[in-house]
Amino acid sequence: MIVTGKALQALLAFMALMICFTAPLIAAEPVAVILEGIEGDVLANVTAALALPQGLVGDGKSDQLWLERFVQQADAKVRTAMESFGYYSARATVTIEQANPGEVRLRVRVEPGELVRVTEALLVLHGPGAEEPTLKKLAAAFPLTKGSVLLQQQYELAKNQLLSLAQELGYLDADFAVHEIRIAESMSTARIRLELETGPRYFFAGTRIEGAHDYPEAFLRRYLAFKPGEAFSYARLGETQLNFMNSERFREVNLMPERAATREFRIPVLVQLKPAPSKRVCSRGSAMAQTRGEDSTSVTMTLTSWIGATNFTQISSLPSVSRGLRPATSCRTRWT
Repeated sequence: MIVTGKALQALLAFMALMICFTAPLIAAEPVAVILEGIEGDVLANVTAALALPQGLVGDGKSDQLWLERFVQQADAKVRTAMESFGYYSARATVTIEQANPGEVRLRVRVEPGELVRVTEALLVLHGPGAEEPTLKKLAAAFPLTKGSVLLQQQYELAKNQLLSLAQELGYLDADFAVHEIRIAESMSTARIRLELETGPRYFFAGTRIEGAHDYPEAFLRRYLAFKPGEAFSYARLGETQLNFMNSERFREVNLMPERAATREFRIPVLVQLKPAPSKRVCSRGSAMAQTRGEDSTSVTMTLTSWIGATNFTQISSLPSVSRGLRPATSCRTRWT
């Protein structure tokens, strides 16, 4: 059958019309949340806090009971999300609007209120580590000072950094005896008080290594990143574990501080190793000597081989060979 130009145009128009009638329509979201009165990072945080919970929308329809519960909780969620940015007197008004049939809009109008600013920030160090230079320096650099906006994220981050540093310096029992933020009734000013008690300082004691009997003790101890008498540090334990793992000689490495065996604030450490499967590559028969008549030849060749990832030197020698070819046979191992 031959289709002319006009017929082809008519056919295409008919097919397009059929597609319009048969293609499924994309339905609009049954519930939409519209936020007003805020912008930027604050808007993003509140939007995340007001994400629709599972169960509110199902089969393209909204559950009325879930919707009412969501509206009741919206104000508290908005206030909590706003506090992270220094707004402690925020208020939210939620209205339900019926748009098209089956579609609901939740319009949330937010009144941020006044930012809360710090009027006093007191940070005190107590205990044997109170005079540690690095600890004092970090305490002096506390980010929330007089006039700063009270930002919870900065407060928690600075507090955790101070505690982590104290513990890294060996003050494992360090903790905050006082940690409080007092916000005035006007919801516009705040006072911060932090008191860190360092507690005693701990040190490394001896180290036991188990599970690697094929390796010399002195060879294994080269991977330790700490020595007896040094300030105890979990970072040093992590560095030691990486040293063992990076050697590719062990498939499992566990380091356990034996706190129960602590004596005079010195903590022994147990290192448990599980060797990796051995990988042996060894060159054989590569050193040959040939003699003619009564002449003699002596050949010495140094080969490098690996057992696992451990280098050793194999020295092959062939003294005073008379006639023909003979392979080198003697070997010696040296740990490196």
